[in-house]
Amino acid sequence: MRYAEDNEPIKAGTVYFAPPDRHLLVSEGRLRLGYGPKENHTRPAIDPLFRSAAAAAGPLAIGVVLTGYLTDGTAGLWKLKQAGGTTIVQDPDEAAVTSMPRSALRHVETDHCLKVSEIGRTLNRLATDAARKAPPTISVRGEPVMTYTADRPIAVTCPDCGGAVSVLLKGTCIQFECHIGHTFGVPELANEQFELLGSTLGQSLRLLNERRELCERAAEVARAEGREQEALSWEEAAQGAALRFEELAKFIEADWRRPELGRSLPSRRDEEVFRSCVLPRVGRVCTRG
Repeated sequence: MRYAEDNEPIKAGTVYFAPPDRHLLVSEGRLRLGYGPKENHTRPAIDPLFRSAAAAAGPLAIGVVLTGYLTDGTAGLWKLKQAGGTTIVQDPDEAAVTSMPRSALRHVETDHCLKVSEIGRTLNRLATDAARKAPPTISVRGEPVMTYTADRPIAVTCPDCGGAVSVLLKGTCIQFECHIGHTFGVPELANEQFELLGSTLGQSLRLLNERRELCERAAEVARAEGREQEALSWEEAAQGAALRFEELAKFIEADWRRPELGRSLPSRRDEEVFRSCVLPRVGRVCTRG
């Protein structure tokens, strides 16, 4: 039993754990570690692991949900089942925390609900059967396993408070208003979005620079105490932070198009294009006199 390492081949007879703050995935016979978005407010999470197993092994995959809080593992186990895999859930009556097994039993067609003492033997039997029946190759198509996405936003949000905004038509004037009353015209909202973006990216620059400094100091301490390998590791981390700082700085300093600053008021043609092309994609539209 040990922590998994990124891109290492999966070896029989080894139990792998996800390292702290890294999602553990499987792909083409290898283990992958990622810093993808958190799921159920946690990283590592069970759902992306199960989804990757479903995509990699299809009907040969086996998912097991044990004791735990809330619902992590339920959606991933469902995906694994849809790919033809086998699902096992710990008997909630013996679980120290019943939330996760009860959620899985409620939402997923479960093949086995077992006590912990029975799960090991069942896994051995299922794995032996799967090895005999395994086809030469398996190809399963499915949703992306774990990555940040640029899908269409559910709603535009208020740059002041973060609440979702509604689109208001006041005569021929278009405004955006959140549910507690912050209100913006089109150019004002675009400008506030840009200012918030700049502030957020600036904070990221600051943190990268501080991380570089922290890692360099840690390297100096480790080297002074004779821990050369640890010092080299800290120096590599410092170099990585410095590289990302430079990349982000170039991104921020690039020429950004700012149509909201081009003129004080949008033309009637702009209004027509906005109504026909943008409003249907933004959210709920209200008409107020």
